[in-house]
Amino acid sequence: MKRRDFIKSAVGGGLAGAGILTGVNDVLAASAPETEKKKTSKRSLIMYASHTNNTAKVAERFKSALERNGWQCDISKIKQDGDPTAFPYAIKDYDLVCAGSGINLHMPYAELIAVIRIPRYGYDPLKAVQPAPGMQSTEEQEKKTGAGGKGAPAHGKIVFRPESKKCVSFATYGGLEFGPWEVQPALDWINLEMAHLSIEPVGKFCCPGKFLPYDVTSGYYNDLTTRPNEKDLMRAELFIEQILEAIADRTSGTT
Repeated sequence: MKRRDFIKSAVGGGLAGAGILTGVNDVLAASAPETEKKKTSKRSLIMYASHTNNTAKVAERFKSALERNGWQCDISKIKQDGDPTAFPYAIKDYDLVCAGSGINLHMPYAELIAVIRIPRYGYDPLKAVQPAPGMQSTEEQEKKTGAGGKGAPAHGKIVFRPESKKCVSFATYGGLEFGPWEVQPALDWINLEMAHLSIEPVGKFCCPGKFLPYDVTSGYYNDLTTRPNEKDLMRAELFIEQILEAIADRTSGTT
């Protein structure tokens, strides 16, 4: 059985039992073809915001899958009260960027969006500078220098090409009312922000995550206190496997 088929059968219910799931990662690593174990010049970045450690778990599994496939991988958790201008990595330097977040009111966390916007704006556009008494108002500043008093980014049509840098968005969520539907706007928002950097979105991943100390039996999910579970994290690895295959197909010109 091929490696990807094996993981598909495991997460899809073809294999049952906690013991089997626990050993899947060892099987995958042992069965990886030699071509996958070779180092490549491809660079990946995983950047994420996580308040409950759910998204962090997915990020770490992404990293495992990328490195198992020979990709160089940097990973960074964005602090909630950190300085977005001090983010230690240059997003545009990477061949694949995975940008992830928890969800608050159907939106990704503000600290992730701020970091993504820095390369385009040159400053944090979420924090408008309020003038001191006697100084020019923000509106007056904008008339002279653009949004926020520091100049707005240039606008123009963005066209993606096979060689364009790639990105995926990912998130963990509660979704008590509608399940996965509730996270889609956030995933699209993250990908849109990345697209403004001329980085092509090629996928979205999400899975449920714990955010209360108890389960809400009347909600869409009634097992959130155990999520993300091993199946969720295996699906995360499978997602990365599929993304890497799709990237390889695009860059080689195959369909």
